[in-house]
Amino acid sequence: MNWELMSGEAVEEFVAALLLLEHPRGNIITPSRGDRGIDIRIPTGDHRFDIYQVKRFTRPLTSKQLTNIESSWHEFVEKTLPRLAVRSWTLVTPWNPTNERLEWLQNLTSAAGLDEVTWLGRTNLDVRASQNSRLVDYYFGDGRSRTEELMAQALSAARELPDSEGEDLLSAIGARQRALASALDEVDPFYHYASEIRVGRLGSLNKASIELGALAGADSEECTVIAREVGDNHLWVLRVSPRCAESFRLRPLSTTVTMAAEPGSPEHDALHRFFTYGVAPDIPLPARIIGAEGPPGATPPLGEALIQIGAAATSQSSGLDLELRIEPSGRCVELIAIEQTRGLNGQGIRLAGTDRAGAITVEFLGNNADHTAELCITPHEVGGQPPRLVLHTLQAMEELFSGSSSVTLAVAGGPALLPPWKHVDRDEDLWQRSHTWAELAAALVELQRRTLASLTMPYRLNSSEYHQILDAAAIVRGEIVEDEWDGVDMHVTDPKAVTARSSETEFALMVIRPLTIKYDGRTITFDDRFITHTPTARYADPAAVSGVQPGDVVRLVPGSNPYMTRRLSPPQTGSS
Repeated sequence: MNWELMSGEAVEEFVAALLLLEHPRGNIITPSRGDRGIDIRIPTGDHRFDIYQVKRFTRPLTSKQLTNIESSWHEFVEKTLPRLAVRSWTLVTPWNPTNERLEWLQNLTSAAGLDEVTWLGRTNLDVRASQNSRLVDYYFGDGRSRTEELMAQALSAARELPDSEGEDLLSAIGARQRALASALDEVDPFYHYASEIRVGRLGSLNKASIELGALAGADSEECTVIAREVGDNHLWVLRVSPRCAESFRLRPLSTTVTMAAEPGSPEHDALHRFFTYGVAPDIPLPARIIGAEGPPGATPPLGEALIQIGAAATSQSSGLDLELRIEPSGRCVELIAIEQTRGLNGQGIRLAGTDRAGAITVEFLGNNADHTAELCITPHEVGGQPPRLVLHTLQAMEELFSGSSSVTLAVAGGPALLPPWKHVDRDEDLWQRSHTWAELAAALVELQRRTLASLTMPYRLNSSEYHQILDAAAIVRGEIVEDEWDGVDMHVTDPKAVTARSSETEFALMVIRPLTIKYDGRTITFDDRFITHTPTARYADPAAVSGVQPGDVVRLVPGSNPYMTRRLSPPQTGSS
C-alpha cells in the first residue's frame, strides 16, 4: 500500500479499523489533547489488556516525532498503567523501524515491566491489509459506492414484487433478498447483513418503521432492523449488526429526533430517566425523526416513528465491587453485575446491580444539577432459587423494611459511597413479605441438611404448606411443636383395640409417621420420623365403634385438652 499518499487522519483511521476488525471486542481511546495518535485497547480474556498506540508516521522518524512517541508513552505510564492491568504495549506505524529505533523503544519502555512491548511496522500492516480486501476497497477503492448500490437494490427489491403468487412469491422475494444481503455482507467491512421473510404487519404509525434492536428475535448484538411490508401479511426484515464494538465510531449510525411527552406519563418518566441518568427506556417512545446518517437504507425514514432506545453509549461495567450495608446490624448484601450509566446532560449518574440470587435490584440515582440522590431497592420473585442463596438477602430486607434501620451503598469491605439513609419508614407489606420468605428460606435450609433431594424456594405456596415446612424444620431442630386440633379420621386395623376403649370417656393417642412436606406439586419424604402425641382424645360416636371391621373409618375428636404435640422420633436401633 502507498501509505505516503494517505492523509495522517486516514492512516490512523484505517489502521485502527484494521486492528479492531481483527479484535472485535477492542475499543478506541482518543487522547483529548495534542497529536497523541489513537489508543486501541483490546481485552485479553484474563482481565488484562493489550494496548496499541497508532501513529501516522510513514517515513523515518524525526526528532519531533520521537518526542511525540515519548510523550504518548509517558502519558500511558502515568495515566493508564496505575488503573488498568496491561499485558502488552504496541507501537503501530506504517514505517518499518530500524534496529537503532527498536533499541530506542526498548530503552524507553523497559522500566514498565510489561510482558511484551513491540513495534508493528509497515510490512506487518501490508500483510494484514491484504487479508482484509473489503476494508481496503472501502477506503481506497469503490467499496463504499458498491455498498450504497447494493443497499439501494435491496430496498427497491422489497418494494417491487416478482410476478408470482402465494408461496412462490415469498420464495422468490426471500431468495433475492438473501442474495443481496450476502453481497452486502461481502463488501461492507463494518456491518453484517442478514435478510428474511417473516409473517406479520407493521404498525400503522409508520409503515416503513425501523425499530433499533426492538424487533422480536433481534439479539443484543444487533443495532438496526429494517422492516418493510411484503404482500398482505408478510414482512421483509433486514438486520444490520456491527462487526466490531467500534463499528459505530468508524462508520456512524446516527438519528436526530425530537421527543416530547405528557408530564406524569410513563413516557415522560422514561425520557427523564434516560436524559438525566442514561437509563434505557423499557417502552417505545413516540418521536419525530428529523435527520439520519449511516449506510444507505440502514437509516430510518424521516417523520413520525416509534423509537426503542437501547442502553446509553455511556453504559458500562463500573468496575466496582459494591454492597448494600444496613445498620445497626452491619448486615451487608454483596451486589454483582454493577452497571454504570451517565445522563446525556452529564449531570446525573446511575449505579445498579443485583444480589447473587437475583432477589433484589439496587439502583442509585445521583443528580449533580439539583444535588439530589435516590436509592431504590426492588424485590423480585425468588421461586426456584436455592434457599441458602436467598436467605441472607431476605433477612436483610426484613431488617430494612422494619423501619428501624438505615441503609447505604458502599464499596465491598470498604467505605460508604453515600451518607446513610436514616429512619427508613416501615413498609408493612414489604416487611411482611420479607419476613415470611426469610422464615421459609431458613426452614428449607434446615431441612436441606436432612435430604438428598434438592430443595428450592417455592413458586406458589398456600398457608397449610407454609406452616407444614416451618413445623418440619422446628421438629428436626429438636423442638416440640404444639397445635390445636379439631378431629381426625382413623382407619381401623385392629377392631379389638378399638372396641376395648369404646367405654372410656377419654384416652391418650400416640402416632409415629414419616416426616413429609409438600409444595409446588412435589412431595419430599425424609428419613426422619416424628411422634404425634394427643393427651386426650375420644370417639365422636362411641356407639358406632361396636362392631367395627378392618378398613372401617372411625372419627376421633379432642377431649378435655384440645392440643397435641409433635416431636422428632428417636432413631430406631437394631437388636441382636
